[in-house]
Amino acid sequence: MILAPESFKRKALYALETLLRPLGLRPLDAGAVGQSLEAATDEAAPPGDKRKGIWYATEAPTDGNWLFVRLDPQTPRNITSSFRGGPLPLAAAVPLPPAGAAPPPLAGAVPPPLAGAAPSPHGAPFLFPGGIDEAGDPIASAFYWLAGCDYLANPERDQYGRVTCRGSLLDELGLTGSAPVDTYSEHVVSSLQGPSSNGFGETQWSLCPTFDVDYLRKWRPGIFYREFVEYALLGRGPAPRWPRAAASFRDAIRSGDPYRTALDRILSELDGAGATGTFFFKGGATSAHDVGYSLRSRFARRFMSGMVSGGHEIGLHPSFHAYNHPAYLETEARALARATGAPPTTVRTHYLRWEEPATPRHLSSQGFGVDSTLGFPDGSGFRNGTCRPFRIWDHNADRALDLWELPLAIMESCLFNREKLTAAQAMARTRSLMATVKRFGGTLVCLWHNVLWDEPDFAGWGEHFVSTLQAGRAEGAHIITLSEALSRIR
Repeated sequence: MILAPESFKRKALYALETLLRPLGLRPLDAGAVGQSLEAATDEAAPPGDKRKGIWYATEAPTDGNWLFVRLDPQTPRNITSSFRGGPLPLAAAVPLPPAGAAPPPLAGAVPPPLAGAAPSPHGAPFLFPGGIDEAGDPIASAFYWLAGCDYLANPERDQYGRVTCRGSLLDELGLTGSAPVDTYSEHVVSSLQGPSSNGFGETQWSLCPTFDVDYLRKWRPGIFYREFVEYALLGRGPAPRWPRAAASFRDAIRSGDPYRTALDRILSELDGAGATGTFFFKGGATSAHDVGYSLRSRFARRFMSGMVSGGHEIGLHPSFHAYNHPAYLETEARALARATGAPPTTVRTHYLRWEEPATPRHLSSQGFGVDSTLGFPDGSGFRNGTCRPFRIWDHNADRALDLWELPLAIMESCLFNREKLTAAQAMARTRSLMATVKRFGGTLVCLWHNVLWDEPDFAGWGEHFVSTLQAGRAEGAHIITLSEALSRIR
């Protein structure tokens, strides 16, 4: 039961649906905000452990069989506020218990101040007061991360209009790799099911290898000029210049362009691992940041045909300006549909460009049902606080769109170029995020480009891809496409 101001009810319902989705629970009537749950507890639980459902309100119910989650009266007005660099509405950090543990009694407890508090290895701090036994409000806290309220309240963006990891509230609290929303979910489920709960029980998780095909050929006029004029003749490139020039010449004249052979090898590695992946192709170019290519070339037709027969997925990679330009988006989607014979339903924008509410509305209107743009361009981790698929929230319309987000967690260019990690460090970071996803039965979305194994410029990137596949298999991941991963939780 949700008893809250009208302006907050839809937000609470959206968050609650997301928190309970791993157990297949949902409000009885998702159209009419309020009501109890369709199934509140495990049927095998002892009768004394069962609850009628969740009671989310400012006052406790008279019937004690509900799980009472207290809504602080100030929370609705603070839900889209900025909390960077200052105290949060909940002036204390209360670590959540491990999976399956009952919430600790907090009556009379004086927890430590939140500012500067490190998250517990078993949980994450809440953002708002109230909640279960006054530990903090998991529903409002989940909405804050899922709906990107931190980014709404702080309009600073990089030169390409993107949200960055550096300076975000997640970064400030040390939570970029912790998936706080999923920790809240674990907390609510354990509290709802009672002392017999084992959290989510045995969980299965997915690894989604995805690939942005920004180029179909390395050796283009601009690259020839860079290598042999800028680098070799003018000495403006990496040293030693003449050995590099000789290696570049051999690479340019050999049979098989390295970016094309990389695509073939990616398919071979996926097939060898019994895996499938999602490949995002360009349908046009609208900026100097785009490299145009033909989807009707002999190589493109052959490669895409092999992808389809191998069970892989083809999505659209809209050009640099198409993220907020519906005409560009439509033209490019049609170009890809002509090449594949079917309209694309999966998408990731070039440069991870995103503007709300324009981008998600345009994508949804164009018929896309799955997006995987929402990751950080300058770091790894969970931009919206979850490693699970979720529907994108439209703040202007005050509702969730029919567009599912499979959040991007790892991009190889971030690991190596922005975070400046070594190959060993990049793999350690990947394994750390993998452990978080495995714990919550989520989806680890990784992005590579078809520059893998071009060692002079992208040393270690190909090794990272292969090692990630191997690690995923060893940890029992389902290595599948984005659409397949979404189908497992819907």
